[in-house]
Amino acid sequence: VTATFAWVIPIALLLASVGGYFLARKSLAPVVAMSTQAGRIGAANLHERLAVQNDRDEMGHLAQSFNSLLDRLSQSFERQQRFMADASHELRTPVAILRGESEVALSQQARSLEEYRESLGVLHHEAERLTHIVEDLFTLTRADAGQYPLQPGDFYLDELVAECVHSARTLALAKKISLNFKEAPESPIRADESLLRRMILNLLDNAIKYTSEGGRVTVTCGRTAHEYVCIFERFFRADKARSRAENDGGGAGLGLSISRWIAEAHHGRLELTRSDSAGSTFTAYLPGPASPSASSS
Repeated sequence: VTATFAWVIPIALLLASVGGYFLARKSLAPVVAMSTQAGRIGAANLHERLAVQNDRDEMGHLAQSFNSLLDRLSQSFERQQRFMADASHELRTPVAILRGESEVALSQQARSLEEYRESLGVLHHEAERLTHIVEDLFTLTRADAGQYPLQPGDFYLDELVAECVHSARTLALAKKISLNFKEAPESPIRADESLLRRMILNLLDNAIKYTSEGGRVTVTCGRTAHEYVCIFERFFRADKARSRAENDGGGAGLGLSISRWIAEAHHGRLELTRSDSAGSTFTAYLPGPASPSASSS
């Protein structure tokens, strides 16, 4: 008996070890395959996904979770690439103007004082435009990262809209545009006044910028319950080529994106409620203490 156990036990242990090895190898094969496939995925082939053999077991759930992560990464990379391409496009024009104007000013030695002042005026204008674009990009970056804290306070929305309209009258007069503000009832609201002021001024700036000379811009402030669907994109322009019009005022297409973020940060929304050959109407919906929403368009 002792001799029998002496050779049976080692054989049994050997068989158990071999069986356990092959069983573990078979069980871990999907993990090895997933690890190998995941290791091949990079920025160049971020569209590839892990194969899901059985979506009901633990390996299937792991593969699905990893694929969902890849989907979010892919969308983030696409937005980043599009953002960088659009930002480069918008920054290239003012930088080229700055370089060209400075080269012309330096290449000609005999220039009058008036010509130098004109060149400096062009440089100053383009520098201001660059500053505005960079500030808008910085604002959107902080907003995306959730690092732009609101500073809410109590004030009247109708008074804020009236102040913004008064501030924008100079721009409207320069293009002989009639800027009208319809009287509105008192609209108390608790929000970040500086951000809402920026949102309203952005809307007025876009309205005046894209209204033909001698046209009319009407601003209202009231309450409504209508809902519309609208998509705002950064650097968006009306034409598909996003070319720069001669009279577009040097806008980068960021004002509406910032305005929409400001509205959403206050648990509201900004929508394009009408757009046709006669003009466009933008409506900002903001929560108020007395009714579900207060709007300014």
